[in-house]
Amino acid sequence: LLKGLLYCEACHAAMIHTWTISDRGKRRYRYYVCSHAQKHGWDTCPTKSLPAHDIEKFVVERIRAIGQDDTLLQETLRAARIENEDRLLHLQDEERSLLKDLRDLSTEERTVAKEVGKIGMGSVTASDMLSRLQIRMREANQRATEVRTEIIAISSQLVSEREMRLALSLFDPVWESLTPREQTRAMRFIVERVGYNPAEGCVSIQFQPTGIRTLAEQVAQAETPSENLRKEA
Repeated sequence: LLKGLLYCEACHAAMIHTWTISDRGKRRYRYYVCSHAQKHGWDTCPTKSLPAHDIEKFVVERIRAIGQDDTLLQETLRAARIENEDRLLHLQDEERSLLKDLRDLSTEERTVAKEVGKIGMGSVTASDMLSRLQIRMREANQRATEVRTEIIAISSQLVSEREMRLALSLFDPVWESLTPREQTRAMRFIVERVGYNPAEGCVSIQFQPTGIRTLAEQVAQAETPSENLRKEA
């Protein structure tokens, strides 16, 4: 369920799903093992491994709890919005500054271009200046494009309470009726990363905003919340 999502925060490494078989061969025990510990030795990692069933159950219960608790849901959204909105304001300020610089550079470029065109002008210096201005304009244009792309990306990550609630509605009571493959698909829509911190014994869940929005749309359109998951799985 958490393959590709679970990370050991102590080692900044992915945790890999594996299993062992009981001595009598009648039961399989599933684990998530820190990839750093697997490569560099068991003693290099304080986490080492986590029982798969326990950590999967815990993550599902926490997501379910958010969907059931209005205060927790609003706090989760508020924290996400604060982080995104702070970054958005910073980018918007940078975009305004870049656009002003581009206007100023464009005005200066026209002035220098006229000088280069004058007969008898020592045009080597003017030509060099024009070339440098054009390089600065290209760099400013490139950065302005990058900033605009990031603004659009962050704006798409601002999830509404309705979208969050719809997406999390899969976890109660629909979750138990989903097949393991459908559950895995739903988890990847909603969650971007799950981190385990062995020093504090805590789990952090980082949500996938664009996936939440997509899943919310599917839930709203489907006759049952699992309909589209089953079709696409």
